[in-house]
Amino acid sequence: CIHDFSDIVESFANSLSQYGMHTEVNSAIGHLELFSPAEDSLQLAAGRLLSVIGKENNLAFAQLWRAPPADKLTGEETVRLASLQGQSHASDERMAEFHVTCAGLSVMEGEGLVGAAYASLRPVFSPDVRDLSPEQYPHVSYARQYGARACVALRLQQLHFNQEVLVLECFLPEDPNVQKLAKSLIVNVQAQLDWLGFAWQSHG
Repeated sequence: CIHDFSDIVESFANSLSQYGMHTEVNSAIGHLELFSPAEDSLQLAAGRLLSVIGKENNLAFAQLWRAPPADKLTGEETVRLASLQGQSHASDERMAEFHVTCAGLSVMEGEGLVGAAYASLRPVFSPDVRDLSPEQYPHVSYARQYGARACVALRLQQLHFNQEVLVLECFLPEDPNVQKLAKSLIVNVQAQLDWLGFAWQSHG
């Protein structure tokens, strides 16, 4: 049996009124529409981006780092990027724990792969972050603990909502030719960004 949606909404509202509860849901009838990308919250947009990029590129792990809004920055201030919590892509539970560990962590502009990608507006790649010093990759101890290896960092900007600037940090699966995987990842990300609601920010 198929019911008209407006009948279902009206029945729901009447049921609530019997218990002294009220709803304005009826006022929405006739004004229903799909959410456009411009209305996506940052978390929803980030989740969609990470899911698509992570699965299509078989990434071991991916997460986003968030820069402060432009109106919160002064001209000479060094930018601090914070891990965007709540959304990530992880191939297994161990890598999911890596994201939890990153909660509350931050990197400064120019610091590590994430900070370098933000400052240079260029993709930054390391075949194995575990071989880097703490100066080169501030969270190297966690990378060693959780087995994070080859990494690519890319600076992006959200096209809609409030145009957040983010850095996408991607860890590649184990492979004898991770440099080839990194190049393929960059091409694939560029091809997917627009419909995912993000723009590429790069000097080349």
